[in-house]
Amino acid sequence: MGEDSHQPMTAFGRALLLFFGLVILLITWAPFRFAWPGEVSIFWQPELMDVLLNVVMFLPFGFVLSLSMPAKHPSRAILVALMISGLASLGIELGQLFLPERYTSPWDVLTNGLGGGLGAAVHLLIAR
Repeated sequence: MGEDSHQPMTAFGRALLLFFGLVILLITWAPFRFAWPGEVSIFWQPELMDVLLNVVMFLPFGFVLSLSMPAKHPSRAILVALMISGLASLGIELGQLFLPERYTSPWDVLTNGLGGGLGAAVHLLIAR
């Protein structure tokens, strides 16, 4: 297979991406007790361990996303993984507004997106 070739994501790849997405939802939305918030609480102060865990949580997601993208556009694969991971994280954070046990943080969106982009970059490095 040449460097410029592109194979569509296989059923296994889609299943793996779905698996990582579901694991992320389980981690971030458990215990799934949604309720209308009395007040919106946004956490603005990042903690180092939280930042690291958010990056690590989205690394596999970005890695698998990168598998489905053309090898001839590596920077585009990283950008797409950053955007999709960031948008997925935004959805998660919006959902957490309705989970009294959880808090919403713009830092989570940023670090999850970064983790997805780093996962794509790791895939591209290994693929070389």
